[in-house]
Parts: sequence; C-alpha cells; structure tokens
Amino acid sequence: MTINLSRVPECMNPKFRNILWEESPLEVFVGGGGSSKSYSIAQKLIYKTILEKGHRWIAGRKVKKDVKHSVYDLLRLIISEWNFDDLFTYNNTESYIKCKINGNDIIGVGLDDVGKLKSIVNPSGFWIDEADQTTPDDVAQLRLRIRTPKKYKIKQQGILSMNPIWI
Repeated sequence: MTINLSRVPECMNPKFRNILWEESPLEVFVGGGGSSKSYSIAQKLIYKTILEKGHRWIAGRKVKKDVKHSVYDLLRLIISEWNFDDLFTYNNTESYIKCKINGNDIIGVGLDDVGKLKSIVNPSGFWIDEADQTTPDDVAQLRLRIRTPKKYKIKQQGILSMNPIWI
C-alpha cells in the first residue's frame, strides 16, 4: 500500500509547519484559542503515526473524561479530513486509535491518576493539551515513562499545549 504524505505540510498552518520535523525532547505551545496550535499538533501526531514505525503516543488532558471531546475527537477529525479513515481503527470508549498499516497507536489518557501511566508499554511520546491544568509532577511522570525499543529510529518527544486564561 502506498500512502502519499507529501502534501501534509501544505495542509498545515504555515506558522506551525516546522513542528513536523521538530525533534526537541519537549515542545511547549502557549497561545490563545483558535491559534491552530492543537490542530497542528494533532496533524503532527497523525503524520508521524503513519510515517514512522514504532510510535505509541499518549494523548491526553488532566482529566480523562475531557479527552474524548477534545484531543481524541480532534485526531479523528484530521484523519477524516485527510481521507485516511480506512488506515485506522478506533475504540471510542477508551479514546484509542490504532494505525492498521504499522500497528502504531495513540492512547487517550487522563492525568488524574498518573500511576496508571506505568502500565502503558513503550510509549514513544506524549501530547498533553490544556497543560496549564497539570502539575510539574504530572509532566515529570510522563517524561519518565516514554521509551522506545532501540530497533525503531524515532525521537522520543513530549508536547505540551495550553491556552492559559492570563493570555
């Protein structure tokens, strides 16, 4: 199966296009609502999930019940907009997305019980939206948990995005 991802950068907001290739251990995006930062981050996760074997993303918010109608729905929207629905399976109850072509997945989590992160096997990276609602310990626990088997040549990365009320 051949999948053409060459037009993905053109689909992105030009001011966020470079995040596709950013490999910093931790990226932080702060800005107002409607700036397209969450949308662009979700595009990056889908792009890398399809392109790079070995990804197992954690995508979440402070409270698990908020994941479904935010990051999970946004990821599904982008998959649909790119006409890639046939490449993925979904578990709406668990806010879980799996790529059929390479087995990569995106796991929706809440940080209301960070102890549950210990049971996730080999997460390669994370994205926490509305990160201003989390604590430094939440982020530290996420950073401790990411790891990738050496056979995969991908960079481990954490991404935080937020719209703090003081902006």
